[in-house]
Amino acid sequence: MYFPGGARAQYVEGSEDHPLISGFPESRIPFFTELEYDEYELGLGIWDRHDGFKESIQLEGKLTRILYQVPQDLTPLEIFRNYQVALQRADFEILYAETGGELGNYGRALYDQAYFPCGVTAISRGEIGYYLEGDLNQHYLVAKTTIRDQEI
Repeated sequence: MYFPGGARAQYVEGSEDHPLISGFPESRIPFFTELEYDEYELGLGIWDRHDGFKESIQLEGKLTRILYQVPQDLTPLEIFRNYQVALQRADFEILYAETGGELGNYGRALYDQAYFPCGVTAISRGEIGYYLEGDLNQHYLVAKTTIRDQEI
């Protein structure tokens, strides 16, 4: 993992890496939004189209959504393991991690609950739906840390 982020090719004007976690070199940002204060349901278990998340926590605070398009020579597992190891080395607590079909369709959940309601345009909806459609090669990780008495 790359701490801190550097300049990144953008599709969205004003987009940038999160100050604590950056994208891979040569990745691009096709979707970015940052809200100073909002609520968010963070999934900690399987997501079902009819029942929602099996387990989740409700969060409030600053919310940043960044979608990366990575170079095609990177596999989803390579990206997942890189973030998993980097977060553990940075003393983040892993709250939930899962891979494969056991997740349900997390891509669909993120599209329905995170991207569609926050003003994604009709053109970008198709792109995001393409990137986030779940399959057996999906990976999901939730981690947290505390910095200066602030939970992240």
